[in-house]
Formats: sequence, C-alpha cells, structure tokens
Amino acid sequence: MIRYVMRRVGLGVLTLACVYAVTFLMTVSVPGNPLQSSERRLAPEVEAALRARYDVDHNGRYFLQLFSGLMRLDFGPTFQYPDWSCNEILAQALPVSVLLGLSAMLTAVLIGVPLGAWSAVRRGVAGAAATTLALLGTCVPTFITGACLLLCFGVWLKIAPVGGWGTISALPLPTITLALPFAAYIARLTRVGMEEALRQDFIRTALARGIPERRVLWGHAFPVAFLPVLSYLGPATAQALTGSFVVEKVFSVPGMGQHFVNAALNRDAGLLIACVTVYAALVIAFNLAVDLVHAWIDPRVRGEAAT
Repeated sequence: MIRYVMRRVGLGVLTLACVYAVTFLMTVSVPGNPLQSSERRLAPEVEAALRARYDVDHNGRYFLQLFSGLMRLDFGPTFQYPDWSCNEILAQALPVSVLLGLSAMLTAVLIGVPLGAWSAVRRGVAGAAATTLALLGTCVPTFITGACLLLCFGVWLKIAPVGGWGTISALPLPTITLALPFAAYIARLTRVGMEEALRQDFIRTALARGIPERRVLWGHAFPVAFLPVLSYLGPATAQALTGSFVVEKVFSVPGMGQHFVNAALNRDAGLLIACVTVYAALVIAFNLAVDLVHAWIDPRVRGEAAT
C-alpha cells in the first residue's frame, strides 16, 4: 500500500510539472502585451524598465524563474497588481474559495445522496419527483439559480444580504447555488448505483434470509452504490474549492475565480500560472485522497494496490 501511495504521489508531481509547463507555453504564445491595457498606456521607457524587471523578453529565463519560484512555493510578482505578489493574492482568495467549496460539497452530499437513494427505493410519484428535482438542478444554470435566490431571499424576504462577504449570513445563498449542480449529479449517481446494487444476488439472498430491509439497504446495498459517488467527489471537490466565477460574480465573493479570469484576460502570466497550478494540485490531491478511501472501503482495490 505504501508503494502504491508513493507511485501515485510521483505521478501527481509529474502531472503537476506538465500542467505548469503547458500553461506557461500557452500563456506566452498568446498575442498581446501584458504591460499595456486599454485603460493604461505606459511610457516607452517605463515599459522597457518593467520588461527588464520581469524579464518577459526572454521566455526561457522567465520560465526558469517561475519554475524555481514554484519549487519554493513562491509564484513571484504580478503584472496587473504591482503592490501585490501572487502569494498574497492567493492567501486572500484561496481560503474564501475553500470555505465556499467545502460548504457546497457538504451540502451537495447531504442533498444528493438521500435524494438518489430515495428515488431508487421508492418508485412511483416520489421517485419521479426526486428524479425531476435532480434534472432541474443539472439543467438550470447557476447564474439563474443565484439570481432567483437573491431576488427571493435578499430582495423580497430580506433575510440574506444581496452581496458582499465576511459574515455568516453571506454564506448560505452562494453555497446552495454552487451545490445544486453537484447535488443533482450525485443524486443521479446514487440512484443508478442503488438500482444496480439492488439487482445483485447477495441482496436477494440477504432479503430471503429474513434480514430487515432497512439493514440490507443501508448496510449492504448502499456501500456498493456509494463507490461511484466517492470516485466523483475527488474532482468535484477540487472544482468546487477553486470556486465558480459565475457564483462569485453574482454574489460578489472575492475568491479565486475572479482572479483566474482577470489574469487570463490581462495575460498576467504569474497569477494565471499560480491559479492553474493551485487548481491542478487540488485535483491531484483530492483524486489521491479518494483513491485511498476507495481502497480502504473496497477490498478488491486494496488487493490491486498491494501488487
């Protein structure tokens, strides 16, 4: 098992390095001048001084400079925020996205898993209603959901703020908005997994032996049905942790999403690479965590990992 973990960590580091290199190549190949913008025009001598400071005319040295900074967990300065470093921006934005993302995923699991299991066990109107709710959560865009929640609870009922961050009352609306698409997909995975598990021979054997139905459903069928959901939680949690630009924009949440989009539009290579690297590291870390939990739950995976 230790050898399996070390192999996965090594592959994760190699994947992160490849993502870093590809992101850098894509960033420097995009036409445009990161030191100029439509709102700001620099004098030629000032632009020349900034080019010399950031060494943007020598992509090879610039890449090595950023890569050496990555080894020290220092992403360096930014083009668009002269008084801020990438680490300072990430230090402010990442905790916000982590709080929002973890809250959204916890909400998604608490909504999606019971809804999917209920729709698989209870046929008829109840199952159809649960399936319809799951489909609505998948189809309705987050900007529509967020706008409706703001209009209902912020403008009409006045029980939640219409924007801003920093108070506990500002958390529920963006959390629910971000959680609904994940909850809908988790409900679909849970329903399919439960239906497949209930058709297995060991479930029919357990029921035939007189074991209570509730114990069979939650003690035998549910652990098998939850494995696809567990595999999905890794990349989904990483995606939620980095935040959603739409949700952050609607609710004025100062997370990583806005900085990521602004860095891409402004060709701010340092900040853009920092955001992509953090996102890739989260995806790799959560996939590894999910694989370890999967191996702990499923003995067959433990056997494969030991070889």
